[in-house]
Amino acid sequence: MPHITIKMFPGREDAIKQKLSARLAEVTAETLQVNASYVSVSIEDVPEKEWDEKVYVPMMQAADLLYIKPEYEE
Repeated sequence: MPHITIKMFPGREDAIKQKLSARLAEVTAETLQVNASYVSVSIEDVPEKEWDEKVYVPMMQAADLLYIKPEYEE
């Protein structure tokens, strides 16, 4: 607890993904007042041609769970 899932287009180096994960874990632990060792982060690379099907459509079907909605359309 808690777990953060990031879905993004492929192409970023592992070092960038590691930096992003570390910063998100740090701010999450601080904000939720939990030990940083309790925070996990996963990153899934989703090809652009599969974005709508695998990310956008499911996300919008659960839009009530989104605290920040994307400012783009399918």
